[in-house]
Amino acid sequence: MGQCHGCVRYILFIFNFLLWLLGCTLLSVGIWLKMDDSSAHHVQRITDIVDEEYQIKYSATGGDDVTVTLAYVLMFFGIVLIIITFIGCCGAVRENTCLLIVFAICLVCMTLGLIGIGIWAHIQQSEVDTMTFKLFYNCFNSKDELEKTTNDNIRRAVEKYYIDSRSKDFMDKVHRRFRCCGGNRAFRDFYDKDNFGRDRARVPASCLDQDRDRSCSYYYYRFVGDEIEEFLVYRYNVIIGVSFGVATVLGIGVALTILFCLIVKRATSLVVT
Repeated sequence: MGQCHGCVRYILFIFNFLLWLLGCTLLSVGIWLKMDDSSAHHVQRITDIVDEEYQIKYSATGGDDVTVTLAYVLMFFGIVLIIITFIGCCGAVRENTCLLIVFAICLVCMTLGLIGIGIWAHIQQSEVDTMTFKLFYNCFNSKDELEKTTNDNIRRAVEKYYIDSRSKDFMDKVHRRFRCCGGNRAFRDFYDKDNFGRDRARVPASCLDQDRDRSCSYYYYRFVGDEIEEFLVYRYNVIIGVSFGVATVLGIGVALTILFCLIVKRATSLVVT
C-alpha cells in the first residue's frame, strides 16, 4: 500500500509539472498568435496570383476573428493551468485532500470548457460554406457581397489593363490560371472604347483563343471563395485539435487526482483505526 501510495504521489507531482509546461506552452502560443503580424495580413495562397491592390484582405474574411479568438482562448487556459498546477503540487506534497479536490474540480471545469470549445469549433466548421459565407461577418455578409468585391477587382483590373502595370500583371495571371478572358463580358470587355480608346481596344495576348469566351469573374470568385473556405476550415481544425487534445490530458489528471485522494483517504483511515 505504501509503495502504491508513493508511486501515485510522484506520478501526480510529475504530471503537475507537465501540466505547468503545457500551460506555459499554451500561453506562449496564444501570445504569439495575438502578436504575430502575419496573422492579420491576407488569405495566404491568394497572394500568389494577386497584386497588393487587388488583395482580398485576410481580416475581411472572418479568419482574423478566428485567430484572435483562438489566441485569447489559449492564453486564458494557459494562465489558469499555470495557476492550478501550484494547487495540485501543494495538494500532492502535503497530501491535502481539500487542495486535491479543488484541483480536480478546476481540471474538470477546464476539461468541460475545452470540450465545449471543440464542439463549438466543429459546428462552426460545418457551417463554412462557399455558397453562403455565413461566417464572413466582418465584411461579407453574404456570397453576393464577396461576388461583388471580386467582380469589382476584375472590372478595375480590366479597365486599367493598358495603363497600369500592376493591373496588367494581375489580369495576365488570372487569364493563365483560370483559362479565361476579361470580366463579365469576357474578351468583349477589352473592346470597350470608353476605357481603352480606339488605339488600345484589343484582346491581350494572355487570353488564349480557345478561352476568350470564358468570363474570369465567375472563376476568380469561386477561387477566392474556395481559398477562404479552406483557410477557415484549417483554423477550426486547429481549435478542435487543441481543445480535445488538452481536454484528454486534463482528463488523465482528474483520474490521477481522484485515485490519489482515495489512496490518501484509505491510508488515513487505516492509521486512525
